Amino acid sequence: MVSGKRKEKISAFLDNDMHRDELMSFSLSAEPDDAQIAQRYQMVGDTLRGEMSESSF
Repeated sequence: MVSGKRKEKISAFLDNDMHRDELMSFSLSAEPDDAQIAQRYQMVGDTLRGEMSESSF
């Protein structure tokens, strides 16, 4: 299970809100669930911005 702190880092990474020093050492492949969480966060963001279509599901 991915920790809350890790989820915050994934969110910051996707929002381009990560400090440069953190970005240099960050990798979405560090944890097995990272890519799935990133995809889910990206889909939520797209939906909130009105960029998600029904065909995307």
